[in-house]
Amino acid sequence: MGRGMMEGLMPYRDLFDQKGPFIFLIYGFSYTLCGSYWLVFVLEVFAVTASMIFCYKAALLFVSGKKAFIVSLLILYSMCSFHYYAGGGHPSEFILPFQFAAIYGVCRLYRDPDRFVRTGVVFGAGIGMAFC
Repeated sequence: MGRGMMEGLMPYRDLFDQKGPFIFLIYGFSYTLCGSYWLVFVLEVFAVTASMIFCYKAALLFVSGKKAFIVSLLILYSMCSFHYYAGGGHPSEFILPFQFAAIYGVCRLYRDPDRFVRTGVVFGAGIGMAFC
């Protein structure tokens, strides 16, 4: 799909898949820039790292630092070990950081209700990007 888009084919007219266009643009740019899908792997590493950071920050609001780190490792391990992640490049891997940012925003609001506007922006941005 990504390579086809970069060669001028139109998604959902010439090519069809049930995923949104953003994942295909990532694949297309990776193929155009690197000649392979290596860039997708690099973006996946950044996405999983960002997910772990937001998960850690959310857990840190409720438990100690060591326990928060273990929780973030366990949650990400359990989410990224399903069979459909085996090939990589699944849209869920790129959505995780935005979902965890939204979860962190809600947890932060629970701990500090006076930061409603700032938390609403973080939550809205996280969920909004997850829908793209």
